[in-house]
Amino acid sequence: MNNSRNAYFPVLLYTFLLLAVWAGSWFVAVVRLLLGGEGAVTSLVSSEGVRWALLSVNESIGAAPWGCAVFMLFTAGMLSGSGLFRSFANLFSGSGNSVNEKRSLLFALIALMIFAAIVSLFSFVPWHTLRGVTGGIAVSPLSQGWMLLLFIGALVASLVYGFMYGNYRTITDVVSSSGQFMARFMPALISFVPASGILPCLHYTGFLSLLGLEWEQMWVAEAFIYAMPFVYVMYVDFAGSRRGK
Repeated sequence: MNNSRNAYFPVLLYTFLLLAVWAGSWFVAVVRLLLGGEGAVTSLVSSEGVRWALLSVNESIGAAPWGCAVFMLFTAGMLSGSGLFRSFANLFSGSGNSVNEKRSLLFALIALMIFAAIVSLFSFVPWHTLRGVTGGIAVSPLSQGWMLLLFIGALVASLVYGFMYGNYRTITDVVSSSGQFMARFMPALISFVPASGILPCLHYTGFLSLLGLEWEQMWVAEAFIYAMPFVYVMYVDFAGSRRGK
């Protein structure tokens, strides 16, 4: 069984689901029309449906969390490529770390603590740069920019560990290792294309209303749709590595 090919299952699944919504909207609309019922479902297989799809495709695809996914994958790639993640995991698995790994891990944690102290300094006392205009945290640079702060923290810890341990020798090594890590999740990123159209099409056709669901309540389903491919790719990768042992 080819793991790289299996990783593309979410792409095919979401594509078939999207096609099923199109076909289903046409079928239900035709059946209700023949039965003399009201048009509770709007067919996508129509002039207006095609017009809507073409006019909304850029907005739908752009609404997918591309930036968040790439940001998180690049961060995870740095942690993995530097060896920091493996060294930290060994602390809890009982595998143990070498003297060099322990020393590198210690300096990485010290660097991370210094970064956390700087963030705290600018968030609480004596400065409030990362607080909101009213002095709160809920709507502030700190709460809105948590992803960038997470990235910087991971970058600092990964660079310190990677260069001290020897996994990183140049900045090119940092970018290369993260790029290779991200490439493993390319099937999950590609799945965003068909996934981005599923819920908007369900909303446009009226299937959500027919099922008694509100568009505003779909954020949980949206999060699941975008997260599932990454979980699946990790499972396929883990299963492949286990069979390779």
